[in-house]
Amino acid sequence: MRKAIKTLAIILLAVTAFILKPTDTRAEGTGKEYTHNFTTEDLTDSYFTITGKTTSGKGSVEYNGLTLTTALKMESSTLIQFEARTNAELTLVFDNNFNGYVKVSKQNVQAENGLLKVTVHEGTNFIAKSDVANLYYIRLVEEGEQETSSIAAEETSTPKETTTEKETVDDAAQITPQITYGDLIVFFGLMVVAGVLISDCILRRL
Repeated sequence: MRKAIKTLAIILLAVTAFILKPTDTRAEGTGKEYTHNFTTEDLTDSYFTITGKTTSGKGSVEYNGLTLTTALKMESSTLIQFEARTNAELTLVFDNNFNGYVKVSKQNVQAENGLLKVTVHEGTNFIAKSDVANLYYIRLVEEGEQETSSIAAEETSTPKETTTEKETVDDAAQITPQITYGDLIVFFGLMVVAGVLISDCILRRL
């Protein structure tokens, strides 16, 4: 009888541990965001490798709450390289009236009203000249990142003084135990079976 009770106790403990196992409930958005603002950072960046010349005095562009007054001149010698860890969405901000093409890795992509959005693949990517343009801002969001900000680009005549800070944000993860109704049914079912077996053992001893 003691052996039977011990076996049942081990089984119940194992089932309880399985039911109460921690479940990862973190959000799917675990990617990272990389940006480059030519107005505040010129050609210096720790993620993007930038070769080219910047220009100012061409007016300003409003994007996502920023006033951009310095741009990278898209010329034959201009090259921007970066290494994407996953597939990612690339956003490039140009003059508001730019509707030309830009070479992104192996494809020519057309901008629309100063904005260009394209998906780039994992690995080495580059941005180069196709049509003459002025590039004010770069934004790369890796796959999984949840975007919450609105995007707008508007050309204005009066520059404003602004400061920006480049951030890389990881979504918080919460690990919590999860119990379903199915798990409870299995647990209580095993309890009933255990009770029946124990009662049977007791009756056999009498």
